[in-house]
Amino acid sequence: MRPTEQGLSPPAFDSPDRDESASAQLWAVYISEAERYDKALVEGWKSDMEGLLIFAGLFSASLTAFLVESYKTLTPDQGTITIVILAQISRQLEGGPSVPSVDVSPLIAAGPTSASLACNALWFLSLGFSLSCALIATLVDQWSRDFIQSTSMRPSPITRARIFAYLYFGIQRFGMHTLVQFIPLLLHISLLLFFAGLIAFLYPINTALMALAVALLALISAAYGYLTVLPMFSSDSPYRTPLSNMAWAFLRRLYASLPSGTIPSQDEEYMVASGNFMTASKGLPTMVEIMIHDAMAKSSKRDGRDGRAMVWTVRSLTDDAELEPFVKALPGLVWGYNGRRRVYDNMINMLLETRDLQLVSRIEGLLHGCNSSTLSPEHQMRRRISCLEALWAIAYFSVSNVSACKTFLLFDHALLASHLRSINQTTAVKQHLISAYTLVRWSGFISLSSLIRDASHSLESITTTTTHEDSRVLLQMVQHRAEQLGYTQFSDALSLLPPLDTPTMIPAALQSFNDSAYDILTEYLCNSADLDDMPYEFEATYAMIQPVSGRLNTAAQIKLKGAFITLIDSHQAMLMQYLRVHPIDIGVDTILHLLQMEPACLDAPFLRSLIIYTAHRHRTPEISARMFAQCDPRFMGALLTKALVDAHGSLTDSALYAIWTSCNSFATFDEATLGAISTAPQFFLSSCTTATLRAHILARPVVQSASVGSALPASSTVSEPGEGSELWKTSWFAILVEFLECRDVFRVLGAWHTRAEIDTFHILICSRTVDCDCVSRPLQRRFANSFLKIVSGNFAQSHAELIGAMVGWMAWNGGSPAILVFDDLHARGTMHKAFTNCLQASSDEKLVLSSDLGPLLDGLVNELTPHALAPPTHTPPGGTTFLDNAIGTEEATVSIEDIADKKE
Repeated sequence: MRPTEQGLSPPAFDSPDRDESASAQLWAVYISEAERYDKALVEGWKSDMEGLLIFAGLFSASLTAFLVESYKTLTPDQGTITIVILAQISRQLEGGPSVPSVDVSPLIAAGPTSASLACNALWFLSLGFSLSCALIATLVDQWSRDFIQSTSMRPSPITRARIFAYLYFGIQRFGMHTLVQFIPLLLHISLLLFFAGLIAFLYPINTALMALAVALLALISAAYGYLTVLPMFSSDSPYRTPLSNMAWAFLRRLYASLPSGTIPSQDEEYMVASGNFMTASKGLPTMVEIMIHDAMAKSSKRDGRDGRAMVWTVRSLTDDAELEPFVKALPGLVWGYNGRRRVYDNMINMLLETRDLQLVSRIEGLLHGCNSSTLSPEHQMRRRISCLEALWAIAYFSVSNVSACKTFLLFDHALLASHLRSINQTTAVKQHLISAYTLVRWSGFISLSSLIRDASHSLESITTTTTHEDSRVLLQMVQHRAEQLGYTQFSDALSLLPPLDTPTMIPAALQSFNDSAYDILTEYLCNSADLDDMPYEFEATYAMIQPVSGRLNTAAQIKLKGAFITLIDSHQAMLMQYLRVHPIDIGVDTILHLLQMEPACLDAPFLRSLIIYTAHRHRTPEISARMFAQCDPRFMGALLTKALVDAHGSLTDSALYAIWTSCNSFATFDEATLGAISTAPQFFLSSCTTATLRAHILARPVVQSASVGSALPASSTVSEPGEGSELWKTSWFAILVEFLECRDVFRVLGAWHTRAEIDTFHILICSRTVDCDCVSRPLQRRFANSFLKIVSGNFAQSHAELIGAMVGWMAWNGGSPAILVFDDLHARGTMHKAFTNCLQASSDEKLVLSSDLGPLLDGLVNELTPHALAPPTHTPPGGTTFLDNAIGTEEATVSIEDIADKKE
């Protein structure tokens, strides 16, 4: 009885509660996956059933024709009896009544022969199986349509999802997969029964025909048995019968009956749908699991299959629209997020080595056809980018794969060069074009270098009698290859070699080709500098095109210096504005690294560009970490020192600023730099740079001086005490005092000087601790006087940030020098006056300080009152406290200046 007949209302499938509606999106994912799998499964069943119905219908009709003739043998043959009677009548008419009569009753009572019974039994069974197969196939077709209809009738995702799950697990529970596999078996059995009945039918008729039928049945049975067991031994076999799965299932059941064996409960289709390709149990895996495992197992055979599949794919792509998706996916085989991929090297090798494919030429043809008017501008740009990425990937593969280098891939350099010279390219296309063109050229350079190396080795082994002839052949081979790769100048230079002098001139001429590596590198860096952002896969391309030769010759030095100057002089505005690492930063670092072993070639124009770059490049932590990362810090320090010595006019201030910004990052300086600063024209920045350098030198072991024109020392020796020693603390405070006093010599002009002043002060006080026992009283007075001048001057407001930094530093409880450093009464009186002036100027709004400095100033003023001249626990070098040196407690109300005078 239905639920409604029992008084129950049907469940509201389309009205899920609020909690369940929250999972609708999750169930939608299940529906998409289940619908795809179920639709493929049911459609496969339907197509199979249609084929079975057609074959079963034709077979049943043919079998019926045979049965029409064979079933007659089951009853007495009336024709035979009639012939016997007519023959008796004829004999009696001729011979008279004396002719004996023939008894036909045995003929009428005779039963069918054994052959007839066997034949008809087999054929009727065959017909029955065939018709049963057709009936079940019809039912399965109807059940499939019902399944699709039932899962599509409700719009709610949750309802549809649960219907999908309910019906599919019902199919699994009632074994419909097994039933569908059993249907073809009925038809196969029917066919075998037909051939067996045919043998019985031919047995009484003709022995030869019967033998032919036996042979046919044996052949079909043997083939059927072979096809049944073949997939058990070869998982890639496309041949199988319904008995294959049954036989394998029997083996699994047999294995499961063993003590150590178990068997999974899922059927093969369910295992594929769930993604559980290998059974976790100890039982034998299914045939589907074995097939998937063999297909995915890493081996040379799998690599070969992958390569052949891709070769076939490319051959089948005849149209540009079909080739474009393949070209777009090609770079992913070579390069990924984690760098170079080598899993697909064999596949790419097969694609490139199959000559009739001409993959590179087809990609270049696709790139050339991007100018077609039938394509929209957006489509043209996408196609160009896809082609350039593919060419970059192929060139990268040919360079990074040693075995592929010997294939000598040919690229159309002129095509890429023409696109590079075009002014109509978008920025995105240029980013890809620059990297692709560079790597294509580098691929040609590596190929030609390999050929030159082989030719040079061959020349060394040539005998004297055949030198001229064989060397000319080798030279022509290299020359031809250079023309193919676009190195026309090198090819022309080889063609101009005199024949008689060829044996001695060839090695030098061939070695001159190595300078082309610097041409490729410098051109790539200069082209990249013209972009607003990084080119396509800049780091990978840059790392690949690094020259490997040793010392630079004069031509290479000139190229590198010219590229260095061009990079900086042509992009000065960008250097001050760009906030990320730019190809210029990497290019400058690379060129300096290459020229590091040839410091004598670094002339005045080069040093001028270096000053501009170092002084004006906008700094962020990322940029600072990347600047001159490959260069020796001692070399950079010596180079900037030489740049300061050779600087003239306005460049001196820039050189000082370059040194000031470099001493705590990528450069190491020594006393020679301080000497250069002292002899150079003096600016306000000179005092900042000197103070910073002196602190920089004191904070580390001092390295022996190294000049730019000589080799840098391999090791350094310690000539000064390290950070933390008493001498270091005293020297550092002296540096701070001298820096503050220099402000009276040079006026601080503009925001640039103000920023340098503040940063220098922070550099000097950062993480420094000074004990009061280590600071002499004259230094204390000098420091106090300098601070008083800063807060009492006419330009105090312009130094508000510096004043705030100094107040915060002196008020820091655990810091240095704090107020505890000052044990000199005169210095303390001066500091009291300075802090009082700060409070007064702040209250009169003549000096605007941050709000958190007010309490600090109050605390410092109170600490420096006559009642608290010094901390009670402090004892100065003389052995008495500050209060002992005071006039007495009754004089505690006098001014600090008076106490200071009496102390004197």
